[in-house]
Amino acid sequence: IKEEIDKHFVPDKYGETKICNIYFDTPEFLLITRSNDKPIFKEKLRLRTYGVPNDETDAFVEIKRKFNKIVYKRRIHLPYARAIDYVCNEKKLEAETQITKEIDYFINFYKGIRPQFYISYDRSAFFYKETSDIRITFDKNITWRDYDLDLRKGSYGEHLLPDNYVIMEIKVPKMAPLWLVQLL
Repeated sequence: IKEEIDKHFVPDKYGETKICNIYFDTPEFLLITRSNDKPIFKEKLRLRTYGVPNDETDAFVEIKRKFNKIVYKRRIHLPYARAIDYVCNEKKLEAETQITKEIDYFINFYKGIRPQFYISYDRSAFFYKETSDIRITFDKNITWRDYDLDLRKGSYGEHLLPDNYVIMEIKVPKMAPLWLVQLL
C-alpha cells in the first residue's frame, strides 16, 4: 500500500511529527460518553501542538464537530502558554473572532469542562498530488494518560496499541480516486 501511495501522495507541511493533544471533557465525561453512543451530532474540544511544546510554541485550540458523518473543525492558534490561560484559566483573548465566540460558548455550555486526557502519536501525513483535499495519515506510538495534563511535560504514558501497529486514516471529502479504491 505504501509503495502505491508514494506514487500519488506527497508529505504535507508537517511531514513526520509528534502530535500532542489535550482533550477536554466535563467531570462526568459527558462528551466522550455521548461520542461513544454514536449520535448524529457530536463535538469535542482539544488543544494540539506539533511536537512537545514550550510556552511560545504554536498551539491550536480546536472544536471538532461531527454531524451526519461529516467532520467540521474550527480552530485558532496562539502560543501554548496563552492557549492554556484561555481554555483552562478563562483569560479572554484580546481579539474576538467568530471562532473564539464558538469556543467561549462551548466552554460555557459544558459547565466544568477541563483537561481530561493526554494523547500523542507519531504521524506521517500526506496529501494527494492532484488535490490537497484528499489526505492519508499513518499514526504510530499512540500514548495516552489521564494525569500530568500539560503538553510541556513530554510524551509518556500507556501505549494504546501493541508495538508495530499503525493506524491509517484516509480523509476523502467527496470521492476517492478509482486507483485508491481498487488498492484498498
